[in-house]
Amino acid sequence: MTKASDNAYPSILITEGTEPSAPAAGKQRLYIDSTTHKLKRTDSSGTDVDIEGVAVFSGAKVYNNGTQSVNSGAETIINFGGEEYDTDTYHDNSTNNSRLTVPTTAKYRFTVICPPAGNALGGTRVTGLRVNGAGYVRGGYMTVPGGAYLGSSTVQYQWPLTCDLLLTAADYVEAFVYHNVGSAINYGDTDTNKYAQCAFSVERLD
Repeated sequence: MTKASDNAYPSILITEGTEPSAPAAGKQRLYIDSTTHKLKRTDSSGTDVDIEGVAVFSGAKVYNNGTQSVNSGAETIINFGGEEYDTDTYHDNSTNNSRLTVPTTAKYRFTVICPPAGNALGGTRVTGLRVNGAGYVRGGYMTVPGGAYLGSSTVQYQWPLTCDLLLTAADYVEAFVYHNVGSAINYGDTDTNKYAQCAFSVERLD
């Protein structure tokens, strides 16, 4: 291993900046992020890692504080017009608000829950995830029967779907629902019933 020197230096001055481009294979770049002010490294695959003692959380949680009508027999993307938090511009409340867009290449964990608010029982309910607007992902599809009501006669039980994905910077993930009751039903609920709202979150894992 080549060393710069065996001499002791009291400090190194590094100018803060944005994530650098990936170096050649077998090499890594150190930098200080100008937004988080944390020391990080970027390896040859473009993976950006916080190398300080405590990892810095990166993620977002969004929600729909109303209802969205979903026709029978049609997979429908859910919109999310509100944010609880968003550390790195994963989401936009106005433009393409169904999307959680990842800022860097890394592994991410997504969780979505979207309870049917319609009073039609029976049939099948599906919750799923799509990447970049097409197809399905492994572990990102969940089917449950239409079942009992939750707290009132207008909100049905639902279970959260969680899925880990390896994504490239600028990839986006959307949540969709499906049912086959035979007529349109609403998903989600108003702000007064937060337990029944549709919610979607992402957390960076590495």
